[in-house]
Amino acid sequence: ITRLGAMLKGLVERFGRRGATDHLRSGWRRVQEELDLRELFVLTSSHARDVPVDDDAALIDVLSEEQRGLTYDEVKAEVTKNLTANLHTMCGEVRDALRATNGVGHGSRDDVTAEYRRRAGFSAHVAESTAPNAGRGLFVNGQVDPGEIVCVYPGVVYAAENLRHMPGYPKIATDNPYLVARYDGSVVDASPWGLGAGWLAKTGKNGDGWTDGERRRGVEGFGRWPGAPIGTDARGEEGGQRGGHGGDGVGWLRAAAGETPLDPTQLEDARAAADAVDRRHPLALAHLANHPPKGASPNVAVASVDVVFDANEELDGAKELRRYLPNVGLGRWRVPLGTEEAKRRGGAGSAKRRGGFVGSLARMFGEDDEDGEEAEEAGSPPGKVVVPTLVLVAKRFILDEEVFLNYRLSTHVKRPDWYHPVNAEEEKRRWAVGG
Repeated sequence: ITRLGAMLKGLVERFGRRGATDHLRSGWRRVQEELDLRELFVLTSSHARDVPVDDDAALIDVLSEEQRGLTYDEVKAEVTKNLTANLHTMCGEVRDALRATNGVGHGSRDDVTAEYRRRAGFSAHVAESTAPNAGRGLFVNGQVDPGEIVCVYPGVVYAAENLRHMPGYPKIATDNPYLVARYDGSVVDASPWGLGAGWLAKTGKNGDGWTDGERRRGVEGFGRWPGAPIGTDARGEEGGQRGGHGGDGVGWLRAAAGETPLDPTQLEDARAAADAVDRRHPLALAHLANHPPKGASPNVAVASVDVVFDANEELDGAKELRRYLPNVGLGRWRVPLGTEEAKRRGGAGSAKRRGGFVGSLARMFGEDDEDGEEAEEAGSPPGKVVVPTLVLVAKRFILDEEVFLNYRLSTHVKRPDWYHPVNAEEEKRRWAVGG
């Protein structure tokens, strides 16, 4: 086991023990979220400082000590900052790779992928998996450093309050294996994204280099962007959506609309964003990664992040980067806490815990996490666009190998025979009832 691996194992054990009391206050699920965030803090901070954590034993000790004294909000703010910077860089490299290949090459998936690899040092592709009977899997060409984003989980992100508008609700996962849940209760559906679209074709090949059977992947509506309800017209019709209540293909949509109509502004914003997103993204492949076979360990960690783009920022083309993040949100996500605001909250929380006069002042004058969140939900600052997404982050050096993702399937449903838990205790905490 590497020094990094040993440190992360110790971190999990230490905060796992603390969770035996913390869960009474915040719930087991929150305990597991914090465990995941603290691992991501070490990984993404090493990458942000441009020192691969596997190469520097001293940095491991420094980062381990840093995160020990931080609150949940402070850790989350730092991870968000690191991932956002990585994603902004990735979006710029995708944009530049597309421009370069459109100008001098065919603009096919292979061409864009090769150009991205030349710029970023790695690329991703899908090929026959090394896991037994797993079909195709996700692979890396080149080297990804610990803490670096490997791929993005593309598609439509449904806020918790809009889950009943998902195709096939309430049995949304029955015929759709391309779903993943975030800790905030939202769900990412990658099936409408499929394999992307818009690739220019080389002679004798499909535009994306896949066969028709592979493109469909056996899921109705796979690759039909953006799918219902975003792509649904005023009559409730949308080609290829998955069926639901009543067997008429749109019964689920009519039922949801009758019970809790979608906010028309949210729907309009989602449609505009879906039309603007460039679907030629060489790293929008996270939904094709496999669970590790028995005896193997995952080499990536899952990270949810709400990415902020400044619609008024013209510097270095930053204003246009949003179209190169392959996600559309159906809901509202506020601007995440910055590091300074997180520190302020951390100080207020300490004051409250101290009690006495200082604690009373903190409680009386609104120094409260929940009050702060409610205030922020009123709306994002003008010109700020928040896009929810989910990414895969390298847990170690990944060099010319398959990417394995811990699926952490829910403990409340029957799981397939091929599935085995990577860590049963983590799964119990992640899917604990009541948070």
